[in-house]
Amino acid sequence: MIMQKLALKQLLRPYFIFVIGLLLNSFGVAFVTKATLRTTPIAAIPYSLSLQFTTLTMGEWTIIFSLVLVGLQPLLLRKVTNKIQLLLQIVISFGFGYFIDLSMALLKGFLPSTYLTKLVVLLIGCLIIAFGAYFEVIADVVMLPGDAFVR
Repeated sequence: MIMQKLALKQLLRPYFIFVIGLLLNSFGVAFVTKATLRTTPIAAIPYSLSLQFTTLTMGEWTIIFSLVLVGLQPLLLRKVTNKIQLLLQIVISFGFGYFIDLSMALLKGFLPSTYLTKLVVLLIGCLIIAFGAYFEVIADVVMLPGDAFVR
């Protein structure tokens, strides 16, 4: 029984680390976006769409954009793709989108005003994203659809 619990903990540990990375990454994206000095490359399309078509949030557009990237991967690779990885990417697309919306809601009243403050917020956001990416990489579970698409 004890060995089974240890094995389960070892199995779940990378996923827990990955979720921490996903939370950090989404908070970093929201932080960078709040700096209003543009946004991250992967969030640029969803952010622009959320400004143009306000019926959906940035997180919801992120989910849609991520699902499009997941759908395009098998078409570009033209070979057998790892279906488990694609399914995991679909799941994390929803998680990442919802985490972005949660992060944006947490930062709703946060509006840096001076250029220097915006620059500092941007740099802090980049550091948060870097830590998030670090956790995602050491977890070695799955890649975000934007990263997997580029790979």
